[in-house]
Amino acid sequence: MKTNYLKSILSALVIAGSAISASAQTPPPPPPGPDISKLGPELKALIAAHRDTAKALLEDRKLLIEKLKTATPAEIDALKAQIRDIMREHQQDQRELAKAIRDAIKARRDLQHKPSGG
Repeated sequence: MKTNYLKSILSALVIAGSAISASAQTPPPPPPGPDISKLGPELKALIAAHRDTAKALLEDRKLLIEKLKTATPAEIDALKAQIRDIMREHQQDQRELAKAIRDAIKARRDLQHKPSGG
């Protein structure tokens, strides 16, 4: 009687273990990204320009971080200041993008809901 009970527990553990390992091997689906296909051409152009600017700024930042690894103590402060400046510029660029998107959406909404003069 005990052997049947132990066999059933052991088989349940094996099944549960295989289910866990199978679920751990399959990666979760990537989160859906923003769908820019529904945006107008002016918004697409704004986003593309921002993406190019951001990519350049982040590449510059990456190079400065690499230089930090081999910098002397005197150079470290100057490199950190440059990195901070790059990040401030990146934040400012993001703010400008957000404002431009809001303005473009508002302009489009105003065109669609233009009052009929009367």
